[in-house]
Amino acid sequence: MTSRLELHGDFGVLCTRILGWESDPTTHLLFREPRHFRAATGQAGRMADEEMSAWQLRRYPFDPSEFSSVTWLKIFEDGEVMVVRTNVSGSLDERRLHQPDERPWGGQWAVDDRSGAAIVRVGEYQLDCVGAVDGLHSGVEHGPHGSKFARLIRVKAPPKRFTDADIAGSRFLKLFANGGKYAVAPSAGGWLVEWALPDNRSTWDGRWEIGTGSLTVSVGDYRLTATIAPSGLHPFREQGPNGEQTGFLVQAQLGPNRQAAMDRFIEALPREDRSVAARLRQENT
Repeated sequence: MTSRLELHGDFGVLCTRILGWESDPTTHLLFREPRHFRAATGQAGRMADEEMSAWQLRRYPFDPSEFSSVTWLKIFEDGEVMVVRTNVSGSLDERRLHQPDERPWGGQWAVDDRSGAAIVRVGEYQLDCVGAVDGLHSGVEHGPHGSKFARLIRVKAPPKRFTDADIAGSRFLKLFANGGKYAVAPSAGGWLVEWALPDNRSTWDGRWEIGTGSLTVSVGDYRLTATIAPSGLHPFREQGPNGEQTGFLVQAQLGPNRQAAMDRFIEALPREDRSVAARLRQENT
């Protein structure tokens, strides 16, 4: 599906801003301001170039088929979460996650022909988003009051019954009603790693367990039990030292095969940005 929707600005600037948002601001100041990144020279320039290239290897251009009648979550840096339902026609409906009965807003979506970035537009607000292999896509939404960063997550429809193979190697999001957001990466043997979004500077180890119609996630003194829902938005209650909290546990749809994704993304880059990315790709094969 293509349309007349266009990116808000330069694709390279979009990538630099997203990397700056996802990076530690105390050590990656160059990425916070794209013009500083492009002007960097010497050792600082080389380090910034390699950091950007390594980031590119974890990205890929979207395919329009990924937006055919599926549900997405748009998760903003300020904690607001929207549920977006995209249709094959290029239209969409959007509502707040924690207000399921409100009237949704209509909008449009498209995949940029040149870069493969996703464009999600609702009224005067437009999200430009870059695909990530781990399913935690990132973007910038522009509106009348400025811009803000957001994650775009495709909700994976659950099977009738979860198995260990469905959980291990996947990505889940813990979305608290109070605005807290965490990513959960389960592995084989019932182990997991959890970190706060948008960054991963602090991680915590934990355990996961499948129950009858439920999934339990335990990290330290906190124990979360989610009830499996056909919508993929699994309501949960988490018990901890400060009492009970509620929210939704969501499994993200992972991106395509990693090697294929690297090839596609690098080909979509401006020619002057490909050399370091191609070299790093060869070093990682």
